Amino acid sequence: MSDREEQARVTALWILHSAACAKLLRSKGRNWQADAFEAALSELTEIVAGELGRKRLEAAMDWAAGQASRSGAEYDPIPSRH
Repeated sequence: MSDREEQARVTALWILHSAACAKLLRSKGRNWQADAFEAALSELTEIVAGELGRKRLEAAMDWAAGQASRSGAEYDPIPSRH
C-alpha cells in the first residue's frame, strides 16, 4: 500500500467517525449543531478529495465502510455535493 493510499484510509476512518459524531448530535436533538457539523465535514471532505484524489478517497471510504460493517457499525456517509 502506498503512503497516499494509507493517508486516504486514515482520512476515510476520520470521515466515518465525524459522521457518527454528527449523528450523535442529531439523536440528542442538537439539530442545528449537527447541520453545521455535517456542512463543515462535507467541505473538508471535498478539500481532502481534491488533495488525495476523489477515486482514491472513494476506494478508501469503501474500505472503511467494510471495516465498520465487519465490526457491526452502521455506515452512514455524509452526502457529497457531486
